[in-house]
Amino acid sequence: MSDNLLLIISIIIIALGTYLIRAIPLFINIEVLLGEKRKQLVRRFFYLMGAAIIAALFATSIDLSAFSFTQLPTLISMLSGFIGIIIAYFLFKNSGISVLVGLISYLIASLLFVGI
Repeated sequence: MSDNLLLIISIIIIALGTYLIRAIPLFINIEVLLGEKRKQLVRRFFYLMGAAIIAALFATSIDLSAFSFTQLPTLISMLSGFIGIIIAYFLFKNSGISVLVGLISYLIASLLFVGI
């Protein structure tokens, strides 16, 4: 199997998994499936799954080659984005705003230290 075909198949599987994670809670009727008692548990599971997916995407996007002294400006940019996410989450308690603040922090630090 060629590398391009493997890449295309991987992208399709990832896209399908991402879609299903967001679509399943919209299409199932939790009360009918599990009853009233377990409804809150399932809702909490789907609520926390979004944050877990964002954390997994963040963890896999870290460039380990940036953890050297030659790449210190890139490391500072990454850390400022991460710190921006943490501070914004504690201030606003909203993961969407936190990610946006983290992206803006990363962009500003990149412009200041890396010069892109």
